[in-house]
Amino acid sequence: MKLDADIMRKIVLAVEGTNTWVSSVPGLSKEEFNYHAKHLIDNNFTEGQYAPVGMSQIPGFANIKDLKMEGHEFIKATKDENLWSKAKEHIVKPTASWTISLLIEYLKKEIGQRVGI
Repeated sequence: MKLDADIMRKIVLAVEGTNTWVSSVPGLSKEEFNYHAKHLIDNNFTEGQYAPVGMSQIPGFANIKDLKMEGHEFIKATKDENLWSKAKEHIVKPTASWTISLLIEYLKKEIGQRVGI
């Protein structure tokens, strides 16, 4: 499975403001949710837990709760639909080798330019 920035955003937005464990998001398959939740947990976007299944990259289950600082930063940077579309156009689409940190740095730079930093 390939990491999808839109799915990550969808999951983080679903977790924002909740005080309950999230184990699914409408419109995502269980495999999509589990795979992306694992990456959100591993990259310190959210608190959570997951369990691998054999050698598969997709966990058998994943639950996430509470955003960490990276998750809050990601949400702040992606709430603006125009900015999110621009980031996908300039970072995600042109290269298959985008990283989460590269995407966040781009978003922060764009926000800084908007507010004159």
